Amino acid sequence: MFRLLAGLDGSPARADSIANGIVYQPFGDQSVGRFDVWSHDPRKWDAARIELGELIEKATAGQ
Repeated sequence: MFRLLAGLDGSPARADSIANGIVYQPFGDQSVGRFDVWSHDPRKWDAARIELGELIEKATAGQ
């Protein structure tokens, strides 16, 4: 959904902003064994998913 929104916007800025609200640090070797790189609050994940869906729906409403 993040890539879809970025493609519709023509820029990843809005999708990145939503993702940064639930994923705090990049994944990779430096995050092995760490559990603080993303939110563990399911309400934040649901809110991000709903926001993405609403933005995608608005962007495609006239198509």
